[in-house]
Amino acid sequence: MKGQRDLANRARSLFQKVLEGAPEGTGAGAVDHAEQEILTELIATAARADFDQRLDRALDMADDEQAAVEIAARAMHQVLPDHATEILLVGAKGVNLLQMAEAGPEDEGPGCPVIAAGDCPAMARAETMRFDNSNELDACPYLRDRIRGTCSAACVPMELLGRHSAIIHTVGDLDSAVDDTTLGYIQSIAQRTENKITLIRALQQATLVPTYDELTGLFDAAGTDAKMVEMTKSLIPFSIALCELDDFMSYQENYGTSIGDRAIRQFASSLRDVVRPTDIAGRYTGSEFLVVFPHTTTSEAASALERVRESIALSLAVAETPMFTASFGVAESVTADTLDDLLISASIALAIARENGKNRVVISGDEPLEIL
Repeated sequence: MKGQRDLANRARSLFQKVLEGAPEGTGAGAVDHAEQEILTELIATAARADFDQRLDRALDMADDEQAAVEIAARAMHQVLPDHATEILLVGAKGVNLLQMAEAGPEDEGPGCPVIAAGDCPAMARAETMRFDNSNELDACPYLRDRIRGTCSAACVPMELLGRHSAIIHTVGDLDSAVDDTTLGYIQSIAQRTENKITLIRALQQATLVPTYDELTGLFDAAGTDAKMVEMTKSLIPFSIALCELDDFMSYQENYGTSIGDRAIRQFASSLRDVVRPTDIAGRYTGSEFLVVFPHTTTSEAASALERVRESIALSLAVAETPMFTASFGVAESVTADTLDDLLISASIALAIARENGKNRVVISGDEPLEIL
């Protein structure tokens, strides 16, 4: 605050000197060349400080990521009204870039053709890149053959929770290439938006406290969902398995609720015996369970689930619990755009497992696996 007051006082002093200056710049009140340069710098610094403060106030009112990136897009339009700008974030799969906000003379972004985040030169190098002419030898190859023709551009990546997973991309005509001062504004927008989204994600993770199922001791549905959301936000690839005890309603009607509870506990015990410490197992509904396998393909997850089936059969051989089986549907996070889509894929695979004889593992998109 003291620095801003000193800046304001210096600016007022020089402005006063200008107002009191003699005609044709002569006399005791005239501003010399050096002071004029200082005055110009002070005005620019004051304008930048005012812009940053306004942006901070706007971002403080953003309740979620989408609101934050839309504010950033509006800020970019104020700085570069003649440029087409878009803000891209890495999607839930942790691979592809998705356009989250855009701005421009026609309210449209430049439509960067990059699909995978790793293919973007600025994100791959984790550094700001500026191109005055898209036809230059060292210009970004994705700037060539744009509909708008030869252009200038700037790309400023953003780091979210330790990974460069967002970027501001702006494109303009050759005669409106981004200069150093404007680039400073863009970097400020990127930094402030990065800080806001990081804070939003951190708060989301802090509030997603896992909860547990009393009967099995596994996570309950909310706890399992919290873990999946956490991995999605951290861009961790994973596979999931929806598991269900076969014909459980009939099983419970035949043997009673207490025996049904025993079967559920025994199934949960078989899951715990097989899954790794890094895996997440939870009871999703009455007889339905969800297992999350971080950094695991569907084939690897299916192999683990076959061992769960074996564990169930072995435990029943020495237990007093009546015979039961389970079916499993497996899906992988990289094949779905949202968690809802991922769960739907696993649900379809589970339905196929039940339709094809139960007591088996089916991978989403594959043929049912044979019973061992």
